[in-house]
Amino acid sequence: MSRTRIVQMLRVLLPLAALVLLSTLFLFSGNREDGESLLPYAEVTPETLAERPSVINPTYAGVARDGTEISMSADSANPATGTRGGSLTSADGASTIDNVSMMLRDTAGVVTDLVAGSGELADGRVHLREGVKVTTSAGWAMTSSALEAELATGTLSTKEQVDVLAPFGTLTAQEMKLRSLPDGSGQRVLDLKGGVRMIYRP
Repeated sequence: MSRTRIVQMLRVLLPLAALVLLSTLFLFSGNREDGESLLPYAEVTPETLAERPSVINPTYAGVARDGTEISMSADSANPATGTRGGSLTSADGASTIDNVSMMLRDTAGVVTDLVAGSGELADGRVHLREGVKVTTSAGWAMTSSALEAELATGTLSTKEQVDVLAPFGTLTAQEMKLRSLPDGSGQRVLDLKGGVRMIYRP
């Protein structure tokens, strides 16, 4: 049998085989005894949506007074009065946010990343909680049960115990504040207070 004849036969047989497969697929999908759809769906009533409005994957971006660039995102937000355009907005009351990620880039080029399980946004402040983790491009890492980020200044602070992993060792303190120096240089300084303990590891 010549190659030309084989090609001609395949041109007829392959489309027919495809039609048979598609017909079989639709046959099995149409004979489900339980009558359930193959695609899962959420059972949400209009009343539930009206009572608990939420926004999926909201974002925020801004610049603090010292020039620090701030960006924030979350898996979902349940605003107190609503959000606009899929963005996080600090209206009257507190908006709750889940699985929060933040990034701060100061004018010196140092990047600070934050993640937390949940938080609240109100009056230009983000109150983070549930396993807050902070890392910087300068080699620092911090963990705490709660932390507050002030969007206008880019200041991070907590009055809960904070565990710090520094390039030279580990530190523990009862209070922490990461703030910009007032000289306008754009550099940030870490203040630790309350029973500060350090283990030096050269």
